[in-house]
Amino acid sequence: MSNRSDRIARILRLKAREEDSAASIESERAMQQRRAKRDRRRHETSSQQVSSNRSSATIGELLEQDAILAATANALSAARSTEIACANEADIARAVRERHTQRRKSLEKAHLRIVKIEAEQRAAQQIRDIQELSLQRSLREETE
Repeated sequence: MSNRSDRIARILRLKAREEDSAASIESERAMQQRRAKRDRRRHETSSQQVSSNRSSATIGELLEQDAILAATANALSAARSTEIACANEADIARAVRERHTQRRKSLEKAHLRIVKIEAEQRAAQQIRDIQELSLQRSLREETE
């Protein structure tokens, strides 16, 4: 195998590792997105429960519920922001992985072409060597 072929093989291994890394990042971000969505739903449910309890509450309880509602609204906003950020990061990781896959496939094709060309060159050289040996043998036979 030639140096060029070896380099391409190393690059292919590197691209495969990069693909695996991008896939794990994508998976992690998708999991974080699901977690953020679950948190947001939990906060929404909590907010609805607090709102439904307001009718029979005292002033102290109403103030406490207002504080809970404000904190829940902030938590909802943060959860939604996290969910969106994770979704964006997962999309970016997916795009990176797809690019790595395309590049790897392109490199694999180039590697196969190089291997084929090298094999053809070796075969052509062997044919030339055989022809040269045959010519030398026939020249020896003629001189004898």
